[in-house]
Amino acid sequence: MTASLYAPDTLPRPPEWQDRAACRGVDPRVFYPDTETPEAIQDGRRFCVFSQCPVITECLFAALDAEGSAPPKYRHGVWGGTGPRDRYRLHLQERRDRKDAEKDAA
Repeated sequence: MTASLYAPDTLPRPPEWQDRAACRGVDPRVFYPDTETPEAIQDGRRFCVFSQCPVITECLFAALDAEGSAPPKYRHGVWGGTGPRDRYRLHLQERRDRKDAEKDAA
C-alpha cells in the first residue's frame, strides 16, 4: 500500500475564507506561542491587525463557534486578532446579551 500526500475527496474541505487569510503560509508559531501569556500572543495579534487581514472577522467567528463555551484554558492561539482570554470574554458577553434579549422578549 502506498501512502498519499493528498487528502481523499471524502474529507471536508476547509472554508474558502482560509484561502484569503493574510496568515496563509506564515509559521504557526506566530499564532501558537509556547506560552500564551498576553505578551507572547502579541505578535499574532499584531500580524492580524497590521496585515489588514481581509478575513479577520470570519476567522474570529470560526474560532468562537469551534470553541463554544470552553473556558480559557481550553482555548488556544490567536484567531481573528484575539487571544484565548479575549475570545472567552466575547463568548461571555454574547451569552449575557442573549439572556438580556430573552428577558426583554418575555
